[in-house]
Amino acid sequence: MSPASSLTIQKPQKRKSSITTNNTKPQTKNPLNVLETDFGFQYKLKIPGYIKDDFRFYVTKNDLVVTTQKEALKTAHTTNKHTYCYPSALFKMNIPLPKKAIKNEISVDYKNETLSFNLYKKSGS
Repeated sequence: MSPASSLTIQKPQKRKSSITTNNTKPQTKNPLNVLETDFGFQYKLKIPGYIKDDFRFYVTKNDLVVTTQKEALKTAHTTNKHTYCYPSALFKMNIPLPKKAIKNEISVDYKNETLSFNLYKKSGS
């Protein structure tokens, strides 16, 4: 009997993980800060590694959805340069829309790794 035939393969043991895989809610390290003013709602979120043009906003039912879209820039030498620091860092967040908010009006800014955007209130609210 050769030494190789006496080896036994053990099945890997299941490991307990502290990471949850519940994908129904967005998970972020930093919370979304919301401030209601007389004119609208101000949102701020610390999210490093992007530029302003990477963010996309759209409305589904009663949620505002914030995602990132990575685009490569082409130079004259046809080499690709990316506009982001973390190529595998994709982001998506569903934010419930306030009832008083205008769904199709938003202003966006991204400075110092902080995404800030404003939703405006309907007149008379």
